[in-house]
Amino acid sequence: MELIGCGCSDNIQNTGNSTQKLFKLTTGKYWTPAINSDGERNSLDLTLTPTALKDELILRINEPDPTKRFYPILGITNVLPEETDATYATSDTNERTKLFEGIKTVNFQFRDASNQYFAKLQNVCVDFTEFSIDACGSILGQKEGTKLYGRPVNQASYDAKFMERTASETSMISVQYDYARQSSDANQWMVTASELDGFDANTFSGLVSGEVLVGPISTTSIVVNVHKDFGTAVTKQPLLGLQPSDVVLTNTTTSAVVAVSAVTPDATVKGRYELTIASQTASDNGTIKIFKPSATGMVAGFESNLETLIFA
Repeated sequence: MELIGCGCSDNIQNTGNSTQKLFKLTTGKYWTPAINSDGERNSLDLTLTPTALKDELILRINEPDPTKRFYPILGITNVLPEETDATYATSDTNERTKLFEGIKTVNFQFRDASNQYFAKLQNVCVDFTEFSIDACGSILGQKEGTKLYGRPVNQASYDAKFMERTASETSMISVQYDYARQSSDANQWMVTASELDGFDANTFSGLVSGEVLVGPISTTSIVVNVHKDFGTAVTKQPLLGLQPSDVVLTNTTTSAVVAVSAVTPDATVKGRYELTIASQTASDNGTIKIFKPSATGMVAGFESNLETLIFA
């Protein structure tokens, strides 16, 4: 609902039209927190070259700081934006004065959904903005100067529902939320895939959440079990292909990063690894986290919880 008159010009706008590439069917969304840990709004820099702009977008998807991260939701269907009627004041002679624009609501479905994925979308508890992705891999956002911001969302309006599989329909997650009252269709601008160096924004999966369980521990090695938040109640999906660079290990007693020189997969248990580490002092405290970014997006990246430990 936009206030009437705030953006009015003193003249009628020129009505000549120019043919241009149009945003196609929406196939995905990128969500991002409205404000990051630096107190700044998350955005993309439109002054960058296509290659640099693509690299910035990939960096945002793999961003270690969750307040600066872009969160892709890809492969959505039945995207049906709805807008309520404008609000009018009516005189005793039935003459109308427009007071407010209508509220625009986003509706979409994520089909073939699991209960575990619903747990990720059930609530969004921070103010956030959205970029829309179309079938051609273009990105739509709110242009202000040389920055492309996500379109502001009324976080309080967010709702997600899980719908079980039936004899005639697959399981799905239905999501809806309103755009913020100050948001307008008039200042949404597109960045095409060619302006992203050929990058198709539909192809880059977000990070998958999971857990790291620790033990046994020594001063020179740690055994970890790393699993995704997906699978069955008995068997969670293991994280495969762990590398030394994916391990964030810190000695919190000395506030020093601990080097991991080798990662050895267990011969029989998938997701179990032995980490060879720089020698530590027994009884020192530490933390460990697994953060595995994705270079291509074809295989999703991974982020675990932060687990505490004591070097023994």
